[in-house]
Amino acid sequence: MSMAANVVLFADSGEPDWVADTKYYSNPVDPNDGDSIAVDTNGNVNVAVSGSPGFGLQCYNKYAGLRHLNLNNGLTVSGGGVFSPDGTFVTFPDGSVKIFYTAQFDDPGGINYWQVFNVFDVDLSTGSLTSFAYGRDSGISYADGGYTTMTSGAGDSSGNFYGCGFTRRSGNNEFPYLVKYNSAGTVQWTLVLQPQVQQFTGAGVDTANYGTGAIVSADASGNTYVSLRHTTNSAIPTFTDKLMKFNSSGTQQWVTITDVLRNGVSDGTYLYSVDNPTSSTIRVVATDVSDGSIAWERTLTGSGLSIATRNVLVSGSYVYIASQVTDSGAGVSGDLGMTWVKMSTSGSFVWDRHIYAAGSVPVTTYFNSCGPSTIANEKMYSVFKGLGGVTTIKLPLDGSKTGTLCTLPYLTFGGAEPFSYTQYTTDIKVKSWGLSESTTSTATSTSSTYGTTTTTLTTADVDVLSLGTTYNASQIASILAPDNEYNPVATYSKRQLL
Repeated sequence: MSMAANVVLFADSGEPDWVADTKYYSNPVDPNDGDSIAVDTNGNVNVAVSGSPGFGLQCYNKYAGLRHLNLNNGLTVSGGGVFSPDGTFVTFPDGSVKIFYTAQFDDPGGINYWQVFNVFDVDLSTGSLTSFAYGRDSGISYADGGYTTMTSGAGDSSGNFYGCGFTRRSGNNEFPYLVKYNSAGTVQWTLVLQPQVQQFTGAGVDTANYGTGAIVSADASGNTYVSLRHTTNSAIPTFTDKLMKFNSSGTQQWVTITDVLRNGVSDGTYLYSVDNPTSSTIRVVATDVSDGSIAWERTLTGSGLSIATRNVLVSGSYVYIASQVTDSGAGVSGDLGMTWVKMSTSGSFVWDRHIYAAGSVPVTTYFNSCGPSTIANEKMYSVFKGLGGVTTIKLPLDGSKTGTLCTLPYLTFGGAEPFSYTQYTTDIKVKSWGLSESTTSTATSTSSTYGTTTTTLTTADVDVLSLGTTYNASQIASILAPDNEYNPVATYSKRQLL
């Protein structure tokens, strides 16, 4: 679906905080989930969206003006399947941005499909993509169900790009891999890590039980930190979370076994990682990147809350944690929203801020899920789903805006074209939970090993996707609801916050 209710209360001046809600629909294309967000040094904001089917980018300027919609209506493969891969942005220290996809294309046999990766440079002012790198492990075979996915990416201050994921070869082996590209998109080195072996569960029965969660982060100097869950080949498999460091040349520095799959970010001194040991807690662990030992651990608790942490970010001398949080005592909506936590890099809690929507009726006046978040230009950006489209909120990083920020009007539509529309409003609010902090020591870090060998990536038989369905500002205006009642349609609403 798509939405557009042009409502602007305040004149554009300076670089205001804002709320924007956008939806695009062209039956059956419905990219309605926010997957990732990036912001450049000029304040341009891109939200990567996907749906069933369809994927692409929503592009705002720093005033929340919707300037471009760049989309793909879905990757159609032999056999009739249509796929809409998630896009994940990687922001570099200089503010430049790349995006990567694990895409489904016809395999060289033209009968089935396989998964390979595409990486692009992104111009956030227009949402346009320029191919940076694409490929697959040269050791995979389409005839044996081979694939090479990319699950995570990172960049350093020299413009080098690091990607990791899984590559499936013959013999029921799936290998995590780590690759480094220089700023020109040339492979510098590629490692395959210890394989995840298909689990044997009984006589004549093999059940795929591969490792999960290959995540890479990098510091400015090009050291990379890979975390993953390793699975043994046994009737009762053993799952082991491992964290390892590689230098910029791809040489392994250390490996630890940990009790938490660390989706961390590094400032060059510590790797800051988060998880949720219970539904009402956030555990924050700082790992010393020199040797993999734990420097400090804190646990944040919110009584009666249900917390699902999305990501952790570092800006200046502070750590920021973004989590989807609901309150069991807050009625039907649970005040579902994004809670930001600010901590010092030494582990001192500063504040929490919870961003949510609070309408009266119907339930569509509340958020029903939180997407990604990011930090740029002393602002924090949060993405939500639930107001008929994808909602993006930009607020000061100092946490100074609280209370009711605005009343946001937005449209929903239904039926067949010509569509009928319904106008709703909801209040966008910010409050504090008053999370409590305690010093804990529950996380473990034990020295270990993890085998690596080199491999080769190839671009042979790898297709490159494109976002070929494009709309600029004037073209968006021509399909906006409620004036437009036909496919394609877009809905768009914004409020600037003074």
